[in-house]
Amino acid sequence: MALFTERPTGSYGVAPKGFVRASAQGYLPNASPKLVFVYALQRSTQRLLSQSYLNPVYQCGIPKLMLTANQMNAIPTFFKSIHDPRRTQDRRHRLETILAIATGAIFCGRVGYKGIAEWAQSLGQDARARFQCYYKQERYRAPSEYIIRDTLIRVEPA
Repeated sequence: MALFTERPTGSYGVAPKGFVRASAQGYLPNASPKLVFVYALQRSTQRLLSQSYLNPVYQCGIPKLMLTANQMNAIPTFFKSIHDPRRTQDRRHRLETILAIATGAIFCGRVGYKGIAEWAQSLGQDARARFQCYYKQERYRAPSEYIIRDTLIRVEPA
């Protein structure tokens, strides 16, 4: 057996990968194998995961709802009466556009500012036009994560 003079690095003072302290001079590889015990959180896990189609309850990241063009056109009108708490300087995106995009993203199953921003960036030009996004250089621009976060924090709930 090989004797290691330096202790292998590990966390919390435990020698990793099967090393045991042999003497004051070093560590020896441990001959006994490590066992890992796993407890299934659900009894039918193997059956669920081996099916050709996974039940939608267990799927992550799928849309909860698909918005139609008419819905995309209608959502911004619901927010027109809300006061915009932002400064008037450098306001590119209208408040109703940001709130409509956040609402649409949540309807489609996105969570958090990053999820809303990713959903907004994934919209095509036609969808961005329906949400009345900022138009510059012949393209509709979706609001960034920072703008969405900053705006949603400032708007007072009714």
